[in-house]
Amino acid sequence: NSDFIGKEVPSNHLNSDVNDNNLIEWVDGFLSIAIENGYIAIIDNIDEAQPTILERLNGLLDKSAGEKFATPENANRSSITINKDFHLLCTSKYENFDQMSPAFINRFDVVFLEDQIERNEINIKSLIKKLIIHAYKKLNIIMSDQQANKDSKIIKIIDLIYSKVDHSSINMSNLSQLCMTVTKFDDYFQKIKEKPKNLVDLIVNFSINLLNKNENFEIPKLLKEELLSDLKSPEEQIESVDDKFFFNNLEPLKDLMAKLYACSLINLPVCIVGQTGIGKTSLAREFARIRPLSDNSIQFLMQSFSSDTKPKHIFGTPTIKNGKINFNNGTLLTSMIKGLTFIADEFNLSPISTMKAVAPAFEPINDQSIIISGIDEPIKVSPNFFFIACQNELGMVGRNKIPSTIDYKIRFFDYPKQKI
Repeated sequence: NSDFIGKEVPSNHLNSDVNDNNLIEWVDGFLSIAIENGYIAIIDNIDEAQPTILERLNGLLDKSAGEKFATPENANRSSITINKDFHLLCTSKYENFDQMSPAFINRFDVVFLEDQIERNEINIKSLIKKLIIHAYKKLNIIMSDQQANKDSKIIKIIDLIYSKVDHSSINMSNLSQLCMTVTKFDDYFQKIKEKPKNLVDLIVNFSINLLNKNENFEIPKLLKEELLSDLKSPEEQIESVDDKFFFNNLEPLKDLMAKLYACSLINLPVCIVGQTGIGKTSLAREFARIRPLSDNSIQFLMQSFSSDTKPKHIFGTPTIKNGKINFNNGTLLTSMIKGLTFIADEFNLSPISTMKAVAPAFEPINDQSIIISGIDEPIKVSPNFFFIACQNELGMVGRNKIPSTIDYKIRFFDYPKQKI
């Protein structure tokens, strides 16, 4: 409730010269701010909300504009006048919709988004073209509709994507992600000196395979060599207390390193899965050291997860020292802000609630300001931030299944099995 309605926090006056005896002050939550100022409050995945949240929303939805919404948590103001322009917009997964209270659902105008794509060749190709143009624009490559119609490479990309995707099941989110990935890799692989005639084919196929979240695949040799050539050489690496991790003579490990780097280029979170003690974490740490986007002084931050790990351990906590309030950023929050590689070791040992709390790290919102539950100020996520989870297979004792709310956003890789 505190993130929605508001909470009491240590007063900022503790950090100033203002003579004020109030050690605690009230800070409105985003819902209270929206109610008072007439904003639209968007609650994603309302089907995942705790019953206490739904109870408070029920009370709010019973009211009309101009009436008072009770805020008994706030000792200084017991209610808020509902602005006439305030609106509440919620999303829910279709399969969980019927599990919510009918009384709660009946307070909404419900819109079902069944299919956003007109499934015929002309419309799908037109949509792909628009998504490709938009993706290039994000790379500061401006292209008009007319230019795209005359560009042979763009026409080929559109035809290839159309021929490769399943027209009956592809959705807008996946198609948009695929178009963005293809354009990023097309831009990245332009540095290849001797480009083969089938380079566009290789890029499109590689993009599709990389986004197929659970399938292992063989990376084309040309693309693998180009990706590996960007990683830091031993001479470029700074000193480390870690033991050396050797992978250059093992093709399966080189293959995985290239795929990790490719995922980092498109901000796709990854999870390396394998048995205990085979080298998952060592590989992740080595990758963070040789990744060219890593900070020169801090290569990565790592958090060892367990059944006791809570969101505050990775995002941070406020502390009072010498009469002043400081917020100590956690390992994940620091990595997001500074653009570091964050390694979530033994990720699936943590509680389901903690894994769900990591969701903001998986959103494609790099270089934008976001609000994270429990953090008072918005943070700006660096475009260089990269998330790697390492975990044992699900059948082992104490392991939890990654919740569906984040599972579909992660690219899983099996650690290569050792040949004896």
